Amino acid sequence: MRWGIIYGLLACMCWGLNYVLPSLVSGFSTLEVVMGRYFVYGLVSLGMLLFKGVDQFRYLASFIPLACLLSLMGFIGYDLLDVTNIRSVGPCIAGMLSSMSVPIIALGTSFFADTKVEWHRLLVAMVFAVVGAFCMFLGVSSSLLADGGISGLKGAVMVLSVQTLLWNSYSALLRRTCNRWTELSPTSITSLIGVASLILSCLILLPMVMSNSGSPIAWWEEKSPQDLRNFLFASLIAGTLISWTATELWCRASTRLTAVIVPFFLTGDVIFGHLYTYSLGIVSHTRWEVLGSICTIIGAIYTGFGASRGSAAPDLAGAACPVLGDSQIV
Repeated sequence: MRWGIIYGLLACMCWGLNYVLPSLVSGFSTLEVVMGRYFVYGLVSLGMLLFKGVDQFRYLASFIPLACLLSLMGFIGYDLLDVTNIRSVGPCIAGMLSSMSVPIIALGTSFFADTKVEWHRLLVAMVFAVVGAFCMFLGVSSSLLADGGISGLKGAVMVLSVQTLLWNSYSALLRRTCNRWTELSPTSITSLIGVASLILSCLILLPMVMSNSGSPIAWWEEKSPQDLRNFLFASLIAGTLISWTATELWCRASTRLTAVIVPFFLTGDVIFGHLYTYSLGIVSHTRWEVLGSICTIIGAIYTGFGASRGSAAPDLAGAACPVLGDSQIV
């Protein structure tokens, strides 16, 4: 369990960069941002598979359907929604909405796991999450009302609901995948998913991006040199750290953690995201927003403590997932 938490927190440190990078590539569409990320992730993955040996490619044919499903759920699909949410309501509000859902998810997950979490263990976490949300709303209410942003907030809640569904389904499926495909190391599983992400990006995202420009050359010439430098830098960081490194760490973490504590790490990236955005001065903030962020972080920590106190030894077979069905899905 100890190493699982360490690997999980390191993954969260990488995921927290999700709240930073969209501000660096404001001149690019959400599709372009996600496409650049997964092109880099795929190329890094190909390099890692070659480094580990050509024999790793023999698993590609049998593993690629599962890898494509994992990519659509936890990578391309999730990140399209994530970037959309962060750009529509800002990183702080997006993080606040995410943190509110986690205590509920942890409770729901416990109903499908061998170990249960009693609701009162997560009550403190929920109180902090609600107080944090209220403070955050006070901090941004004037701009939301002035800009007609309430409808955008409602849309963000709907997008978050789909995100939460995707992330929990992806996490459960990846956990079972790592336990079933024991002949593959976490590095190999991460890289095979990366190859699948590259294939899907070429088949789905690239045609959609190029539909407006006509060709990659025309698309490249439309952008300013500074925008292209920012795009390449953000894609490199996202592909190597947020995608490849975080996934490799999460493969190691998920098999060492109980199913009940896993949802805590959905908010772990929010903690680091708040720290990054404030320390780098990416967002302007009021005192109410800072107080809301502090409550959000405390609520996330209490979620982890509450879930871990209700957890026993890791359930390596994986708990049944309300979305994907029983543990025999993989």
